[in-house]
Amino acid sequence: MLKFYLNNEEFTPINIGDLSLDIKLVTDKGAYHFERVLNGAPLFADEAYFFIMSHSDGQSIKIKIEEVCSKGIFTVYNGSFTNWDCEPDEDKKQIKCEIEPDSLYRRLVSNYDKTFNFLETPNIVSVEYEKTSVYEYRVEALGTVNPPVRPLWGEYVQVQGGGSPFLAFALYVRERKTVYCIGGELTKPAGDRWELLINNCATKNLATWVRKPEVFVNPLLNNFDFADTTIATPGTPPPPAPSPGRDWILMSTLTFGAVTISFWVDFNAIRQDIKTLINGRNLIDVVNYGLNKDVPELDVQSNFLTNDVNPVNGESPSTTKGIQMHAISDIKNPDNTEKARKQDVRLADILEGYIEGKLNCWWRVDENTKRLIIENYKDLFSQGVIDVSNSQLTKKYSYDKSRTPRAEEFPSLDSSVDYTGVPIEYDNNIAKGVNTYNTDRFYSEVESIIEDPEEYSSKGIVMITPDSLRPNGALAENGAITNTYLPNMPQSLGVLHKKFFPYYRPFGSGILNFNNSAFNDANPVKKAEPIIMDVCCIALFDPYSRFIGKTFTNGFLKSANYKFSTKKITLNIQYNE
Repeated sequence: MLKFYLNNEEFTPINIGDLSLDIKLVTDKGAYHFERVLNGAPLFADEAYFFIMSHSDGQSIKIKIEEVCSKGIFTVYNGSFTNWDCEPDEDKKQIKCEIEPDSLYRRLVSNYDKTFNFLETPNIVSVEYEKTSVYEYRVEALGTVNPPVRPLWGEYVQVQGGGSPFLAFALYVRERKTVYCIGGELTKPAGDRWELLINNCATKNLATWVRKPEVFVNPLLNNFDFADTTIATPGTPPPPAPSPGRDWILMSTLTFGAVTISFWVDFNAIRQDIKTLINGRNLIDVVNYGLNKDVPELDVQSNFLTNDVNPVNGESPSTTKGIQMHAISDIKNPDNTEKARKQDVRLADILEGYIEGKLNCWWRVDENTKRLIIENYKDLFSQGVIDVSNSQLTKKYSYDKSRTPRAEEFPSLDSSVDYTGVPIEYDNNIAKGVNTYNTDRFYSEVESIIEDPEEYSSKGIVMITPDSLRPNGALAENGAITNTYLPNMPQSLGVLHKKFFPYYRPFGSGILNFNNSAFNDANPVKKAEPIIMDVCCIALFDPYSRFIGKTFTNGFLKSANYKFSTKKITLNIQYNE
């Protein structure tokens, strides 16, 4: 039995006809949301007719539909309409109206294209940055006063006053940088003394260069900035004795018969360009601020963005907790005391371009808990399981070919290959076309923006993982493509692809970061024949459940239709097994 309420006053229609509820999967702007849409229109008469007709043009009328079932009375639909959506019959005093959903989801999508100034978000955050790189070290024992120049390493390191910091040993240091080839031709990185290490122009349009770091050249370091420790083989030499202001890092270890020697450098002596990047905002706070402008009932709920342990890969601490947003103008000139006051953004851009495009996450609105849920595609299913085996009458299936690109592309305004990433490619006879994500609204290459500010627009947003902008930061890591450290590498597309994109890809295998890769939980493409089953209470039906049938154990619902008159639901399920 159904109950109908118009502006909270109960009215009973004289006929509901084939009234049904469509449950549709919506994927626009990165959503993975099931919307309930009323299919058909109840026919009202008498008092309900006069009640509706008493409203002026354009005045909204709310309708609520409740279902009385064995487990209780539940709201199954909230909608709204105006008199312009109605067809009145003045002779019979009857009226039928087309009803639109009235939901938090509809209010969100009606407003998420509005711009707002994200710098108005309360709670300012900051992050520490330093230019210092992670270098490669090589120590050699030499029987000569003048150590030779080593190919691809250059001259040995000297200290103030001349000579090597280590008696009878020569220290070589280099940094490496991988850059794009231009027009298929080798192009050196900015700066002097670069030597070509790897030429991949023909195969990857990339080349890797090396040089002796400037911090070891000008000015020269002091002898006391270095140290060595020894121990009898096969032991491990201890670090130098603690000393105020010293932070020793191991460069290399050599074994000579009965003695093992470790060579150390004071990290504080080679640290460069330490800055505090202020005036940032937490991503979660920005999304909540944007939501609350038009849908104040909604707040973000996300294990992926808030947990200490990442729910996708088990990383602890998680590189997706506490992500910050900064105006690019603040990053281009971090020493400027006048910080940015305005940087517009749209919720749609954040949800589609960053949440989906860079993090491989989906979002949906939970109308009951009033939460905007954001999680990775690895975690699509809720905790529920629905077994439809007894209702699956046939094992016939067809294929869904709507999402079968030969490549997925991720446009970027960053400059280095780790940050821009490379397309994910699929080499098979089914793949056609290119799927392009809207990822070019958000920057991540902090060092390049600071060092070459003229190369970047004055408008834009930089996404930052805290504690990843220093080489000894807890979340610092190497690039997934070059295996080289640079600040903010957890926000580089190469790393994000490696960690979070093996899920819900169009195919089960492809080429990711230039490597052949197997993907987990690919997008389901086998379309089962429609399955019809009885449902006691449609309000208790969870479309985000995992479905089990005769031919599948991991079925995804794509759409459903529930007929109120028969209490039967028709399910359209897809799977891969």
